[in-house]
Amino acid sequence: VDKHLELFPIFQKNLFYELILSERNIDKNKAILNFDFQNVVTLDSYIPGPEYKGCQNIMIENSDYSDKKDEFSEVKSIISFEEMLEKWKQHAYYFKADKLIEAIKNSNIVGNECSQINLVFKDQVVNYPHLLHPLNTENLSKEELVWKIARNYGRLKDKPIYIDRFKYEMDDICNNSRINLIDYFLVLEDLCRWCRENGIFVGPGRGSGAGSLVNYCLRVTNLDPITNKLLFERFISKGRIEAGTLPDVDLDFSEQEPVRNYLIEKYGSDRVMRIGTFQTLKTLGSIKDVSKALHPELDFVTVNNITKTFGKKDQEESEVQFYERNKEENETLKTFFKKYPDIQIEVDRLLGYNRQSGVHPCGLAITQDPILDFAPTRINKDSRVLDLVAGDCEKSGIIKYDILGLKTLKYIQTCSSLIGLEDIYSIPLDDEKTFKAFIEGDTCSVFQFNSDVAINILTRLPLSKMSVDILSMTTSVGRPGPMGNGQHEEFIKRVNGISFSTPPHYALEEELKDTYGIMIYQEGVMKASQILGGLSPAKSDDVRKAMGKKKASILKPFKEVFIKHCHEKYPDTLQQHEVGKTKAEHIWDLMATFSGYGFNKSHSMSYALIGYICQYLKVHHPLEWWCACFTHASDDQLKEYYHAAKDWCIHPEINGSTQDFRIVDNKVYFPFSSIKKLGPKATEEIYKNRPYSSFDDFLNKVNKTKVNKTVVTQLIFAGCFDKLHPNEYQ
Repeated sequence: VDKHLELFPIFQKNLFYELILSERNIDKNKAILNFDFQNVVTLDSYIPGPEYKGCQNIMIENSDYSDKKDEFSEVKSIISFEEMLEKWKQHAYYFKADKLIEAIKNSNIVGNECSQINLVFKDQVVNYPHLLHPLNTENLSKEELVWKIARNYGRLKDKPIYIDRFKYEMDDICNNSRINLIDYFLVLEDLCRWCRENGIFVGPGRGSGAGSLVNYCLRVTNLDPITNKLLFERFISKGRIEAGTLPDVDLDFSEQEPVRNYLIEKYGSDRVMRIGTFQTLKTLGSIKDVSKALHPELDFVTVNNITKTFGKKDQEESEVQFYERNKEENETLKTFFKKYPDIQIEVDRLLGYNRQSGVHPCGLAITQDPILDFAPTRINKDSRVLDLVAGDCEKSGIIKYDILGLKTLKYIQTCSSLIGLEDIYSIPLDDEKTFKAFIEGDTCSVFQFNSDVAINILTRLPLSKMSVDILSMTTSVGRPGPMGNGQHEEFIKRVNGISFSTPPHYALEEELKDTYGIMIYQEGVMKASQILGGLSPAKSDDVRKAMGKKKASILKPFKEVFIKHCHEKYPDTLQQHEVGKTKAEHIWDLMATFSGYGFNKSHSMSYALIGYICQYLKVHHPLEWWCACFTHASDDQLKEYYHAAKDWCIHPEINGSTQDFRIVDNKVYFPFSSIKKLGPKATEEIYKNRPYSSFDDFLNKVNKTKVNKTVVTQLIFAGCFDKLHPNEYQ
């Protein structure tokens, strides 16, 4: 009654009390029926119908609840009105028929009311405490503070092209009709400043965010979008904000966990949470899960051999299409399903369902209001996470911050520290020695370029044409889509001057002149759809997204508009390019090839810059570079790096090595920690008794219980005694 008196003024006619027809709820039902409340009758329903009970059993069998499956033995599905009446008979002694009918009718009322709900979420941009910013000594507004920060960092040059671009971006950020996003950029500036002050290295940028001059001037990103011709519109625009798109800046850090902890401490654990994920059942996983649950006699090898017969999924195939194609074409699968038809029935039903939940590796939500007040959450291990996938965050007004950890930045940070370089972004970007190493294919440990594909392209490029821009194009053209069409070969010919830099159509000549007439970046695809297809900037971005995700149903109407406009405005595109295809259709196919796998230029340039920095440090400071790489490398990387840099290294030495990689006498000394089966007790015993004059002296000094035969054998094979005994057979 007290609860009713509290809730009724709020909900009035929309306040209902739930009656659940189950044995455990009888006492609660009786208590509710003693009062003249509006009631609604319900049933626990976890599956659409009883025929899905098998699916539920399989999901439970392959989950963390497999040891509790007896608790889920009862079929709890949606039932008909007649089945509801039958179930009610067990409760008729206290629950009269007229009350039941009324409660069932009320369920329709509740359903109808819910169908009319139009959820509107408040945009959750955290209110940055700008008055506490160290540069805000004059009670500046947030917009004024951004201008002051930009000038203080010295990146907002006093040139019309910079000032006009900065004003343009600030207008889109602050004066769109939806939301003032200035706080978002102040949060990012604050975070990156804190990282620099606390020894955490921040990458030059990632994704389209590097195309913003505001980001660059606030030192959120480190690539000048003016000199590198990067588009702000690929990142965000007033029209896209007003249409519902929120900005999404991805940032790389040398350390991930301290960055998350700083944000939680600054804005509160109730307002900062990691974003959840859901893994769906794919074709191969579904077959394995169902087989394991329904036929435990089928061992893993048998089922795995079935799934091995599946070919690769086509680029434009959905998971369902991939499965259906294999049901028709895969003879092994046909035979298997014929023998086990029950497995096929359940796989047909389960495909695409959520299998398990997880946590986004880098996505973080930061909100103004406590997240529990407006969004679902769940407990994951020992912390609470937002129970929305990344795509649903935007619909809920939540801006996602991507905080990524990138090991390469640890290499750069450690190397910079060893050589005493305070600002790595101050190095020259036209160093001939660095570019020479690239075209010689010397790219071991160099981010983005340590692959056969990259080396194959780089070693065929002329030194005279090398630049960070060319490196950026190399990473973009060396992708599956462009390479499948042989565009990487055409790119090499054009850079070398063997082929003319002719664009797919003369109308694209100006837009593609910097990329040798090839649509290397997503921006080129967007411009082509605008110029040739007559699409607006917003629609061209929709085309880019749909091509990237291979969504044929979305692309079909765009393709029709593009080809129609192209034919009408440029009659030459009506010409047959190949059998059954006009030139316009061929251009559309080229766009799909590049956009499906291509980078946006901002991302590609940012990552090319990281690669250039790696190569610059490796060429000019090889000792410090390799010492940094060895320090942070995995076991597999350590082997690869050692073979590439063995001339710079000294393997572990019994009198000289410590627990860390270090530089002595122009060599990188390997530590004892790089030797397998050498624990801390043995290492401490070796340190304690140094120096050693011979192998026998070593054996006489150390405690044999700590430094046993296995440890000694490992030390010998690692070459730790080579200095004492140059004759390795001694």
